[in-house]
Amino acid sequence: MSELKMYEVGVEVIENPSKEPNKITYTTYEVEATSEFEARQKASDLCGKEFMHNPYTTEVIDWE
Repeated sequence: MSELKMYEVGVEVIENPSKEPNKITYTTYEVEATSEFEARQKASDLCGKEFMHNPYTTEVIDWE
């Protein structure tokens, strides 16, 4: 069984991608996951719920 860690994941999301000019927002999420891949997926899910679409980019900033 893999050990859970806390990850801080930064995401860039384009708000209202159908409108010009594109407004890019950067935000971070703290998630509990067993791997960087899982942490990025969880952050993408949270971003989707908050902004109604998936992030443009994701990056793991820190973990414990």
